[in-house]
Amino acid sequence: MRQALGGQPVVWKDRYLAYSEPALQYGLVVLIVLLPSAALRSVKGALLIGLVVVWLVRMLVARDAALRRTPLDAPLAAYIAWIAFTLITAAHVMYSLGELLKLMVSVLVFYLVVNQVRDRQAARRLFSAIVLTTCAVSSFGVLKFFLIQQGSLVDRAVRANSLTPDYHWLSTYLVLTIPILLCLAMVQHDWRSRLLFHATCGLSCIALFLTYTRGAWVALLAELCAYGWAARRRLYVILAGGTIAAGLTGLLLLASQSDTVPFSPNADTLNPYTLMTRIKTSGLAIQEISRHPLMGIGYGGKTMVKVYTDAPEVKEAPHPHNLFVEVALGTGIPGLILLLWIFFAVLKVTWGGVARAADPFGRAALLGLGMAVVGIIVSNLFDHIFAGGMAHLFWVLMALAVAIDAAPEGQTVGIEPPQRILVIKLRYLGDVLLSTPVLASLREAFPKAGLSMLVNPSTEAIIATNPHLDEVLIAERTRSLISQLRFAAALRGRRFDLVVDLTDGDRAAILSRLTGAAVRIGFNREGRWRGRLYTHVVPIQAQPVSMIRQHLMALETLAIPVVNDSLPVLRTRASDDAAACAALGAVGIGPGERFVAVHPGARWWWKSWPADRFASLIDHMQKTLGMKVVLLGSVPDREIAEAILDQVESDCRSLVGRLTLLELAGVLRQATLLVGNDNGPMHIAAAMGTPVIGLFGPADPRIWGPVGQGHAVLYKGIDCRSCFPDGCRRGEQNCMRLIALDEVISVVERMLEEPGLYDSEPALTRTEVV
Repeated sequence: MRQALGGQPVVWKDRYLAYSEPALQYGLVVLIVLLPSAALRSVKGALLIGLVVVWLVRMLVARDAALRRTPLDAPLAAYIAWIAFTLITAAHVMYSLGELLKLMVSVLVFYLVVNQVRDRQAARRLFSAIVLTTCAVSSFGVLKFFLIQQGSLVDRAVRANSLTPDYHWLSTYLVLTIPILLCLAMVQHDWRSRLLFHATCGLSCIALFLTYTRGAWVALLAELCAYGWAARRRLYVILAGGTIAAGLTGLLLLASQSDTVPFSPNADTLNPYTLMTRIKTSGLAIQEISRHPLMGIGYGGKTMVKVYTDAPEVKEAPHPHNLFVEVALGTGIPGLILLLWIFFAVLKVTWGGVARAADPFGRAALLGLGMAVVGIIVSNLFDHIFAGGMAHLFWVLMALAVAIDAAPEGQTVGIEPPQRILVIKLRYLGDVLLSTPVLASLREAFPKAGLSMLVNPSTEAIIATNPHLDEVLIAERTRSLISQLRFAAALRGRRFDLVVDLTDGDRAAILSRLTGAAVRIGFNREGRWRGRLYTHVVPIQAQPVSMIRQHLMALETLAIPVVNDSLPVLRTRASDDAAACAALGAVGIGPGERFVAVHPGARWWWKSWPADRFASLIDHMQKTLGMKVVLLGSVPDREIAEAILDQVESDCRSLVGRLTLLELAGVLRQATLLVGNDNGPMHIAAAMGTPVIGLFGPADPRIWGPVGQGHAVLYKGIDCRSCFPDGCRRGEQNCMRLIALDEVISVVERMLEEPGLYDSEPALTRTEVV
């Protein structure tokens, strides 16, 4: 039955809520891409204002102004409140007020991101933007240094700056992003992704060196030390610590002999003059802190130069080049304490989250973010670069840390009760039937929700009578782009709240994303790009698990209770049962008469037992055992059915190509036993309560075997299982031909003599030995 997708009336509020969410998500991606650019400052400002306006309007339309609570709320509020209070005694009130407003914009970026990134998929999207932007910034910075700026390794007068305003911004940007690249590279499954991450990390380190920023160099080494400590890799700690010690020793030696050393950074890098001037300025700042320990002289990095314009120390170095000294100078000791509180809270979120994370991605991301925090703290000991676009980037990263720490992947995550649910299974008959236990659990958990299921054409009949479904939707399979777009638009117009994709395929993942549902869960066993289209991904199991169990794990990941002992659900109508009885009567099978059904068809040839063996088995059952046999199959199975009938010596009955799907189910319900390949009718018979003997080849029966009691499977555990090849290199000795006729006859005789002797799991062990 094909039900056309039809839209429902959509008011402007629903339309705004539907389209503002992707606008905010992808707007944040664009903002991240633009952050390092110096030339697009006005564009960044306009974009940020636009995102904030869209966000605020969305909260008003949804009548939900609740902000996500974070561990940074209290320290940020206290820090901003204290700075506002110190404006009373600020030496330059308007300047300090302007700097406070800049800080509030950065904090606004934090809350904008943390309230939009509510799932792993959104976090992965922003991380991808950071990685690609870092790749572009680093590559352009290295090329620009050598080709445009005409820089060299021995001349510090030219320093790499790439797209950023100056070398300080570039070094800060890389200090923040390199640890993220390093850690995320460890959890990339695809070799192309790993290559991109490692290449970008290497280019970033080169670009960082070419900035000739000593504080950034030390910050990077500190990040490596932190990584070695967290990952319990002493080698990193030893290398980083040894590099620091050797670097300091080398700098002192080179500083005294820089004229005679042919290959070294310019003497300006090695000359302790700049360090001494900063120490003098810091000494002056500390003196002023002792005079104004409570309120400071006014918030802002340029306050000192405005107040002490004629001081000789300030003329040589306009500020102490130390964030913490400058904050204490501007806002007093209480301001410094509150700033340290912020950093402590940030470290607790990142490094504490590493211990709490239950999945590799979460641990890697939080470890990288924790290293970035360590790097930014160390680099700010040598300069005040916690401002502007780099401050925005820092708070974006902290928002990601909060989001990842709040909802670890692989753990159950509760959801709000949905109003409209869509289950997607774009596979074949057996696959769709094995997904029906999910429908039962969803109906039990959300009895008032609308429940729809999207399936491929020709598979809808198997769920047409499912008592848990409200609607069956048929996927559009035409190649017309217009038809596909109309289908996607109609699907989105249904405004599903929850999508459960059981397909584990690219097309289904794309359709899942196009629905616009707030919660989308699916499988990504291959670690492909489609995992980014879901809000939640079902954890991969190391050991083989039955397909029904795998399907139910999707619900358990969302903390949705599942029905115990779930079995496939297939209902037939009275008309289907009557047609089945009539079809059996036409071939000489009376009501209640025992017979064995044989289904020799399979979707692929390498899953088929040879036709001659089916013919021999039928003859044995009819001649030796005196059991009537009915050959079953659909229209595509007529070829193999004719091959069997040509070789059968006894009078075999055939209903191949003469039954609808539900009539086939009715026939299988009346059968004493079904013997067949690994196919959909095998699962239909099991759902009807008929004992099954399944002949398995490339597929793993622990995953795809018949569900329930009283079944048996025969398969050979050869070294090339499990496979789905276009051809079989074993030829005549493939896994299906290795199942001997005598083995099948033995199991058939035992099951006919003692019904219920076998059940699926014990049979696996016994038949595998055979």
